[in-house]
Amino acid sequence: MKRIGGFFCVVASAFLAAYGPSAAAQAVDETETLDQPNYNPALTEPMSAAQPLTIGSDGTVTVNGFLEAGQPFGVDVFSFQARVDNIVTVDINGGVKSGAGSVDTFLAIHGPAPSYTALSWNPDRSADDWDAYISNYRITQDGVYYVVVTGGENRVADGGARLIDGGNRESGTYTLIISGVSPTAVPAPTPGPTPDPTPDPVPVKPISIDIKPGRATVMTRINPNASGSIPVALLSAHDFNALEVDENSLTFGHSGDENSLHRCEKRGRDVDGDGRPDKVCYFDNRAAKFEATDDKGILKGTIAGKLFEGNGMLKVIPEKRRGHRRDGDNRHDRDDRGDRDDRGDRRHR
Repeated sequence: MKRIGGFFCVVASAFLAAYGPSAAAQAVDETETLDQPNYNPALTEPMSAAQPLTIGSDGTVTVNGFLEAGQPFGVDVFSFQARVDNIVTVDINGGVKSGAGSVDTFLAIHGPAPSYTALSWNPDRSADDWDAYISNYRITQDGVYYVVVTGGENRVADGGARLIDGGNRESGTYTLIISGVSPTAVPAPTPGPTPDPTPDPVPVKPISIDIKPGRATVMTRINPNASGSIPVALLSAHDFNALEVDENSLTFGHSGDENSLHRCEKRGRDVDGDGRPDKVCYFDNRAAKFEATDDKGILKGTIAGKLFEGNGMLKVIPEKRRGHRRDGDNRHDRDDRGDRDDRGDRRHR
């Protein structure tokens, strides 16, 4: 795979898409055909052909995609609504594989018009594959964002308004997972008979978290049988001060309801470099009860009596590899760093 990085900008017109009701764990199929591709370079605004996605109430959407060599350049484009301070992760799974149908992918995110910004792919090497991966892309303004999936030898130019044909003619299936996005707004209901009064659901505020902040690898890897603890950073935003959460309310793990909290650092740390202090807490690895099929960890809690929830992507080490892969053991996640922070607190008292 040829590694391509950097940022590209272009001036283009805004694109608006209609979105349906929000639901948890959205999973959709790519809808393009040869007659109606979701990227059309012949258009003045080729992004306008993008397939709109609905973000679920858990902040994620999954797309079952297929790169068709007969499409223009072999390109798939998807759009979604995002809000300022969302921290978005875009992951390709199952593209590079053995046998027929393997496809080497290039991945990019584009901001809303009139100033598209492209962020290039990053290979998911820590997961022993070469599928494209973008982590912790911070949304800087409300609007429509675009995800471009294309062959690894193609590349994005002019912020994605045009693509450079690198001669990639691979065809194959892949899974696209977008997470960390505020759920798509539910449209106003059509007026009708007044329903019987029922209690309104308790609102839950979505937040962003970073599992094992500062890790050297791209993807968080979990061995559910290992001892030790898992550090999780609650990321502050313009409308969320992580230092004010009720620590005793925090739960984290497979479902988000696991009482796995060990402790929290006394002082905040700017984990994501946005100038806001974030809160790092440690959760017992075994008490988190992760299962082999889990692809994310869920954190729940309250702040000022109001519920919040966040999730971060992870991969559980297969059972057959846990005995001889040291990088799958969570022993290095014991509270060494947290203990040093405690001693630092005592020195400054």
